[in-house]
Amino acid sequence: MRRRIIITILFVLVACGQAFSQEMTLEQCIDQALTNNSALKSNEMGTVAAREESNMALKDFFPSLRLQGNYSILDQSPRLIVNRNSFSQGVPSADAQLPLGDKDFYSAAINLRQPIFTGGILTGNYRKTREASEASHLEYKGRKKQLVYEVKKTFYEALNENLHTEAIEKMLNAKKERLSVLKELSAEGYAARDVVLRQETDILFTELDLLKNRNRGETALDRLKKLIHREESENLTLGGTAFNALLIPSLQQVREAALAHREELQSGRSRVRMADADVTVARGSFFPQASVTGSYLRQKETSITRPEAWMLTATVDWPIFEWGKTVNDVRRATARKQQEEYRLDDSTREIGIEAEQAWRAVKEEEKAVAAHESEVRTGEYCLEQDLKKFVEGTVKLADLLTTEAEFIKAHNGYLSAVNSLDIAFARLEAATSTPLESWLVPQPLYRPDMEDYSRRSAQLIRQRKGRRAQFAPALSPTAEVAQTAKPQPHPVPSAVDTKIMTATTSAVTIQIGAYISQGNARETRREILKKIRDKEVQILSVGKFYKVRILGFTSAAEAKDAMVKAGISNYLVMTKNIGE
Repeated sequence: MRRRIIITILFVLVACGQAFSQEMTLEQCIDQALTNNSALKSNEMGTVAAREESNMALKDFFPSLRLQGNYSILDQSPRLIVNRNSFSQGVPSADAQLPLGDKDFYSAAINLRQPIFTGGILTGNYRKTREASEASHLEYKGRKKQLVYEVKKTFYEALNENLHTEAIEKMLNAKKERLSVLKELSAEGYAARDVVLRQETDILFTELDLLKNRNRGETALDRLKKLIHREESENLTLGGTAFNALLIPSLQQVREAALAHREELQSGRSRVRMADADVTVARGSFFPQASVTGSYLRQKETSITRPEAWMLTATVDWPIFEWGKTVNDVRRATARKQQEEYRLDDSTREIGIEAEQAWRAVKEEEKAVAAHESEVRTGEYCLEQDLKKFVEGTVKLADLLTTEAEFIKAHNGYLSAVNSLDIAFARLEAATSTPLESWLVPQPLYRPDMEDYSRRSAQLIRQRKGRRAQFAPALSPTAEVAQTAKPQPHPVPSAVDTKIMTATTSAVTIQIGAYISQGNARETRREILKKIRDKEVQILSVGKFYKVRILGFTSAAEAKDAMVKAGISNYLVMTKNIGE
């Protein structure tokens, strides 16, 4: 029994987890939007209404059959009064009242009416409603494609914000690691307080950027939920892969496709034809309206009514004078037609520009994808080199974390660029109302093994965690912890200030540190000369590094004793000539 209860609880928890967190691909989001979006449903109902209105106008060409029934009750029975002497003198001799029927009376009639001539009003009304139906249908198709574009755009924007958030989180972790190193150096007197404060401020601004990106990501998700008609409280995660491709058609081909297929232009042309039909309807009032009506009447028989009767009626209705009302109506309809023509011309120019902008945006994003791919390859190479140098001890932990964060940032920037390219494709598809499958040449996505790099980096960091770097910490903090310090040019120093050598000449040498900045190396040399005055201190230029070394020791024991007396605890003993 207990086992069943546990299984039931686990099943409920799994079901709840699936209910509260659901991963959706782009295709699933589009399907749900097309099925559930309220604005799209509103457009669809407008299309249905316009189609039924067109059907109603078509029925006006056919005969109409009406059934009419009456039942009446009078306060008195109907009568016929015959005055005296009506026929001759004394006939009748007095007024006479002749009954004509009862107090109640009923009748039923069937009327069949067929329009014969309306001056083009019926034809114009049908053309007008038919074009209105077509315009409504085209607007619905346009709204449908616009909704698909909005879903794609919002979907990829949410993915981009997630990628940016991940990159900022990695950068934030690297900066926090450097801050911990700085605090240790500051506690030992090797780093100035202002450097620690600047790093703390930098971390605060990075956390602010992280918060902004998270807020933008949540906002994009909320917009997506609205588009696909999901509750804001639902936990929605996005899945799927991006698509990389190159666009084949030229700008002129894209423009022509947009002008031929855009629903707005087709709808505009329908509205021009609808306005032209309205002019025909207005002009129809200049002509007579002719119709034929056939009736069959069934009624209560009385002294003056038959129980049934047939009747055929021809009617002509022709307004002769209405103070220019018909003329005004024709002018109004003509002005409306010209208004729609001007709107169509303006829309044609605007859509041409929109298609051009969409095409140029795709070309820009294609270049951006190529540039970001190159950046990813560069970052991958730099990370590979720094992993090797970290094993050798020539790269600090903070520098490795910075390189890894920059690589992840570059990779996420590449994926973000591909997502932006997909947004540009969706925009071009909406701008031209043309499927892009035949226009695109798929391109492979560059996929470095991010998990392998993360695993290797974490493994190396665990091995070095808790230990200091191989070289001594800098007396000037910027040389040891600066993440993006650039190599400075090698000016010729004065003989009094420092010595920059290419090789050492003593049997035992002590190396204190390796710096990118020559100024930091000089400062370290001056600090050492204050503590050790009987030895020569040189600065050795090796590649982009300036290495501070103490010469003149005959044995390793002598060198170590000198370091103990000087209070220097971090150093490297070199027991042979090293001219790196």
